[in-house]
Amino acid sequence: MFIFPMALASIYFNPKLNRIALILSIIMSTVGRVLAFNLAPEPDLNFQTWYRLILFSITPNVLMLLAIGAIFSALANNTNKMMSSLVDKEEQEKIFNHMKNLSEKSSEVSKGLLEGMETLGEVTNNFLKANEEISDNTVTVVDGIQSSMKLLNIAKPNSSQIYENVQELAEESAEIAQLFVNVETLSNENKVHMQSVTLGMSKMKESADICQTAMEQLEEKTKKIDGIVSVIADISEQTDLLSLNAAIESARAGEQGKGFAVVAEEIRKLSQQTQKTLSDVKEIIGEVLEQNAIAVNAMNQTSSVHEEQKEVILKAEKSAQGVMLATKEMTEKMQLITNNTKHIEQSTGEIVDIVNGITKISKKNQEALDVVAASVETGSTSIRQLEEVVDSIREMSDELAIVVQS
Repeated sequence: MFIFPMALASIYFNPKLNRIALILSIIMSTVGRVLAFNLAPEPDLNFQTWYRLILFSITPNVLMLLAIGAIFSALANNTNKMMSSLVDKEEQEKIFNHMKNLSEKSSEVSKGLLEGMETLGEVTNNFLKANEEISDNTVTVVDGIQSSMKLLNIAKPNSSQIYENVQELAEESAEIAQLFVNVETLSNENKVHMQSVTLGMSKMKESADICQTAMEQLEEKTKKIDGIVSVIADISEQTDLLSLNAAIESARAGEQGKGFAVVAEEIRKLSQQTQKTLSDVKEIIGEVLEQNAIAVNAMNQTSSVHEEQKEVILKAEKSAQGVMLATKEMTEKMQLITNNTKHIEQSTGEIVDIVNGITKISKKNQEALDVVAASVETGSTSIRQLEEVVDSIREMSDELAIVVQS
């Protein structure tokens, strides 16, 4: 757009006018870029500082305008010299026709340059838009990465906590397994003790049965002794009566001893019966003593078994206390495991949320990268268009150079 005044001024073949057009083009181009840098609502990411603006925008543009101005000035000077050296009318006419062709060709070149500059402006705008989109999406991607890092930093302590809880849970599980082994051992001991108690109780029952039988037999023997005592008592009474009768008969008979002999015979029989009875009593007493000995032995065994059962019961009581303590400890361990499980569940839920958040951010980053890729593709297309414009300008410059040389 700023080349058109220089091209138009070169038609008049006036070096001064060419220089004025060149200076005005440089001033207007520079002022336009400075105003765009200060007043643009969105800053150009390619020229964020005055240094970059001057070095990469204003300076190349000024150099380009100076080069094009120098070309137009040289064309004007050469044309002016050619026209001043011609005296022949025919040559002037040729020169006029040549200048006419040159003017037409310059006009075409100016139009081509104008169209090229418009295309270049569109390409520049496309580049600016693509750069803005790339910048925005780059910021989005960076924010997403920072958010992902924050979430990962949050997830790291939770992962460590889960690892510690799992380790503690494994240790508690090992302790619980050992407690179960201890409980099983105690249960087996209790089983043995209870079997001993059962066997002892059976022995006690047998001893009690033996004692009962012995006592019953002793009772029967005692009854027999009672009967024998009764017989002895009857014999004693009868002996007293016979003795009395013998005394009476002896008193009557005086010298005569017939009645006394009868009484004496009866007393002899009673004596024999008494001896036999006493023998039976002696035998019964021996049996009673034997049964008493058996009863005493059985009672001793019962006492011994009772002491053993007492010790077994004490052991069973201690084992039961051990089982109760182990059960209580297992309950506490199970409560601790339950709490750790809750913590693990809570931490797992937080990690799931974090993973979901990272997944959403990754999707946004993917979308942003897709936009960046599209912007890059647009930039590539714009670069190809710019190359075509540059080739077109080069062709028109070559044609203009051919016209000038002819």
